[in-house]
Amino acid sequence: MKSPFTAFAACSLSCAVASGQPYPHVSAYRCADDSLVARLEFVTPTLVRPVLWNPHDNRMYVSADDGFYVVDCSTDAVVDTEYIPLEAGPPAIDSADHRLYCPSVADVIVYDCRTESITARIALPDYAGHVVWSAAQDKVYVSFDLQRSCIGVIDCQTDSIVKFIPVVGGAAAMCLRAGEDRLYFGGDHLVGVVDLALDSVVRVIHLPGYVSWLAMNRATDRLVVQDWWNGTFVIDCAGDTIVDSLPYNVAGLGALDERTNRLYLFLGGTLCAVDMETGLIVDTLANADGNAMALDTFDDKAYVIRDDPPYGCDTVWVVNLDSGPARLLPLLDYGASGVIWNPLVNKVYIGGLNPPMGIEKTPSAKSRTTYGGPTILSEASSIKRLASSVVFDAMGRRVINPKPGVYFVREAQAQAQAQAIRKVVIQK
Repeated sequence: MKSPFTAFAACSLSCAVASGQPYPHVSAYRCADDSLVARLEFVTPTLVRPVLWNPHDNRMYVSADDGFYVVDCSTDAVVDTEYIPLEAGPPAIDSADHRLYCPSVADVIVYDCRTESITARIALPDYAGHVVWSAAQDKVYVSFDLQRSCIGVIDCQTDSIVKFIPVVGGAAAMCLRAGEDRLYFGGDHLVGVVDLALDSVVRVIHLPGYVSWLAMNRATDRLVVQDWWNGTFVIDCAGDTIVDSLPYNVAGLGALDERTNRLYLFLGGTLCAVDMETGLIVDTLANADGNAMALDTFDDKAYVIRDDPPYGCDTVWVVNLDSGPARLLPLLDYGASGVIWNPLVNKVYIGGLNPPMGIEKTPSAKSRTTYGGPTILSEASSIKRLASSVVFDAMGRRVINPKPGVYFVREAQAQAQAQAIRKVVIQK
């Protein structure tokens, strides 16, 4: 079988930014043939990214700096807008009452999906982090900034905080066990286990470093934990013990395919497929400095947002997981900032900033000059240069104090020229 992870050197397409200002949009592609079926344009000066699909209402929520947009996926039309910035992370879906619990700086905002209105604002003692809804308990669990070592418990019947669960080391990431009897959280040098019947920590699993993300494999009842500096660990949830460790220091989580028990990870500019039975890398996608991906389990494909220096922009690639080479989508998404697969309509939604003229195979000198490539700044000079600008990371989240990495910058009105949003690389 030919590897689906084929190098991209043979592809000669380049991104071309035409004269005129790029516009924020979300593109909808039919996964059966990867054809563009809809493009939703947004009247906002910021990046937009799809952050959540609600299977109960078949609606998608698109985040922007000024709030979020509600998209009806059956018609691919925007049906509502709300001033609820989702900078802290995606909302939690209360499927019983058709509501969203949206973390928003110092409160959790409750949005009723049926009436399309805000019904409550739950004040928090600190900046909100992740939110998780438990159907079994009908409660929402919210993490806070690492300086506040607790997890808040929200009663969905009263929409109020009823308890704070003390935790050691913070809760940088959270996820539920399949049976929803336990909540796992990751922090500094540990993974904690919360018994949801008691709303208290019943076990602590020690790790050598800081946990950056968690992923639950419901089929095997195992938790995958990424230690930022010390590799990837596997915890058997039946006994809450570490049963395996993988020597992979991961830049980011791609996706966990429960059908094949494969974990897709972004590893030092390479997307790797890890067989969770053996812990071995069984396939790689070279030159994939990715920041997001979505799995289409109907067609055995993955849609990978890849940071592409050769093309001067972020691009979206389709990887056939069974066979065949990786290939570029028919249209490039400049500044692609999020990707979500909707299994109900079998479409993938990708946020980005497409220029009005899309792709050119041989971009003109004018278009090259208009784009000009990313701006390279040192960490020291970036403080002054970006002081009056609005900065977003690769996922479209606003950043106050950017560290070395790749960002998108919206200039202040006085500085704005034809290209209002530009790419910036901050180096040490």
